[in-house]
Amino acid sequence: MAGMMIYYSDRLAAYLLKHQNRTEYLLKGGCAQTGQCCQAIALELPKSWVASPKIRRFFLLFYQKVFNFHFLGVNEASWLIFECHYLRPNQTCGIYPFRPKLCREFPLIPFKGHGRLHKGCGFWFAKKSDLGGFGEKLAQQMHEKEREDYLRSLKAS
Repeated sequence: MAGMMIYYSDRLAAYLLKHQNRTEYLLKGGCAQTGQCCQAIALELPKSWVASPKIRRFFLLFYQKVFNFHFLGVNEASWLIFECHYLRPNQTCGIYPFRPKLCREFPLIPFKGHGRLHKGCGFWFAKKSDLGGFGEKLAQQMHEKEREDYLRSLKAS
């Protein structure tokens, strides 16, 4: 029963938000299990929706009750920011087989450009026009260097 509720609520959210992957970028890499994406889940809504108390309250209650997300606030781009209460101390998901669609499809590729990822994330974006060429290799090397620098800074502190 709970699985069906999660499935249909995921479908409703996808329909309302109309996320489609039409972009010039492709997602590369894989999850590095840093848990950062679970500690700062950004939900992009139209600014007019965030400004409306009733619509905003609906989304806050929906994500809090259905997915056990805790609301942290609204960022400068008017995105709703949540953290997941299923994240374990070892940075793994406590409900991995049943995680929400939002989590299963992370990171989403926006309509224009590429998404912003957390530092240390194992994912990165490559332009479709650069696939198999120097541009893709350069983007990958830059990503790997930034990731290594970030992880090194964590160990130093």
